[in-house]
Amino acid sequence: MSALLTQPFVQVDAESLPDISESFDVEAVPTFIVLQGHTLLGRISGADASALTDTITKHIRAPSSVTPQSHTEKAPAAPTVVDQGAESDEELNKRLHALMQKDKVMLFMKGNPEQPRCGFSRRIVALLQDQGVQFSTFDILEDESVSMEFSLEPSHLLARLDKVALSTDRGNGRTLEELFRSKDPLKGEEAQRLRTFCTSNSVIPARDLDQYGLALMIGDLMSVKSDFSGRVARLASATRSVEEARAAAAKELFALKWGPTRTPIYDLLIVGTVLVPSKRENQLKVAHWLVHDAKVPVNGRDLSGSTAMNHAISTKPVFDPDFAEILYEGGGDVNDRN
Repeated sequence: MSALLTQPFVQVDAESLPDISESFDVEAVPTFIVLQGHTLLGRISGADASALTDTITKHIRAPSSVTPQSHTEKAPAAPTVVDQGAESDEELNKRLHALMQKDKVMLFMKGNPEQPRCGFSRRIVALLQDQGVQFSTFDILEDESVSMEFSLEPSHLLARLDKVALSTDRGNGRTLEELFRSKDPLKGEEAQRLRTFCTSNSVIPARDLDQYGLALMIGDLMSVKSDFSGRVARLASATRSVEEARAAAAKELFALKWGPTRTPIYDLLIVGTVLVPSKRENQLKVAHWLVHDAKVPVNGRDLSGSTAMNHAISTKPVFDPDFAEILYEGGGDVNDRN
């Protein structure tokens, strides 16, 4: 263990430095990349402490016996930037129009179909290829002017991708209603159909939340505690101890779901940290109390099969290590996959 502690670690924000994330094909966080110089020795996806320890320890003890996953002596290539000089709006529009006429479908993306450089580009390329669509591409990273023209917020990109996904849904497999009831792992069009529904139908507080849900959303710990006390008092009886009543109350809270995607209690809390960020400290206190005092299980799943831990260790805007740590203390599984 002493040798492990001497190894240098560097933390990289996957969202702030997308080029590094994409060069190592990072699709989820946390991901650990084990390097020796320019040699890639290993990759651990997820907060798997034992796998990380084993990987590093193996290379500390026997570096000569390890077969590298990849190797290069070359420095990273400098990005190619097209200098358009003082291009007028009219000239830029003319150039864009010419680009769009090159094929029936012209995809303006980051990277190219063989090496997409962001998750959105990778997903839209996969959709087009799955449908057998003939298309051409333009790498917007090589042209700042074009990149600015096609700059969109992630939420807008996701909405457009969902529209494309819906347009490619041929209706094969089970309906959404059947998928809602299914407990089987989904793949192909069925998985895409359910994913599209969930990303297009998020919780709307004014429409979907009752008083308790609103208390969770703003991190009102006093109201959450009061509600729990009321449940315990109602459930206690001559034949049921206080501890049994508390356990029954925890089960009631675990069973609560909100909105069209049937969002469980901890998932709703983490949505609250995004929708009401000014209340984040209060929301974390509520989560901590529910885990450690009320003993509400943390493994509830929404309609997509995701747990709050899945969301907390995924990517921004939901990515929240502090929230993930609270869930982990409550038995959350960082290796769970929906």
